[in-house]
Amino acid sequence: TKMASSIPGIRFVDYEDESQLHQVMDLVGRDLSEPYSIFTYRYFLYRFPRLCILAVPEDSDEPIGCVVGKMDREDRSIFPGGGIGDDESVENQASSTTQQQQQQQEQGDPTT
Repeated sequence: TKMASSIPGIRFVDYEDESQLHQVMDLVGRDLSEPYSIFTYRYFLYRFPRLCILAVPEDSDEPIGCVVGKMDREDRSIFPGGGIGDDESVENQASSTTQQQQQQQEQGDPTT
């Protein structure tokens, strides 16, 4: 699913299926001191696919960044699993979009 973007030339898309798994792993793994196992990614992305957003240039199918996040219901804070992008504005926009989606899901918004 494509989402509105305020960054020219970048589109934000939801994680769709395991065909994108290695892209997410590569992007998130860049910022980790120790990599997560493939099983950790599969578990999270299978249970919460809408909480992973990929930043993709309009002229490419290869993502340049992603945000994987989960909101804690107790204190309503967001715990990003990874936010990666060469352009900080890409990461900030994707983080904001992820948080908005999570809040809508918790409130039972049928559009998410």
